Amino acid sequence: MSVRVSPEELADKAAEYGPAAFVITTKSDGTSHVTHQLVAIADGVATCPAGKGTRAAVAERPSVVLLWPPTETQTYSLIADGQATATDDGLTIAISGAVLHRPADAESC
Repeated sequence: MSVRVSPEELADKAAEYGPAAFVITTKSDGTSHVTHQLVAIADGVATCPAGKGTRAAVAERPSVVLLWPPTETQTYSLIADGQATATDDGLTIAISGAVLHRPADAESC
């Protein structure tokens, strides 16, 4: 089940989950590359540190996913999609959409 998160709500919603999120990129061989970073969001743009491998992946494939897993007080994961630009020390990500997502109830499948 998914619930859309508007660009105006994203920074506040991400703050509920804390600053640490998984940054998911795609390497040149098509496999995923996942890192755990401190992410800041303001005005629909996320920024985070990134190593050489993440910056190389973004240079070839700029689509990224940010994932905040559920916490003790949250039942949904927060997932945001965006287009990233690599900088000397990190990423700048223009967020294109976000959702709160939880698994479907097993009994309803």
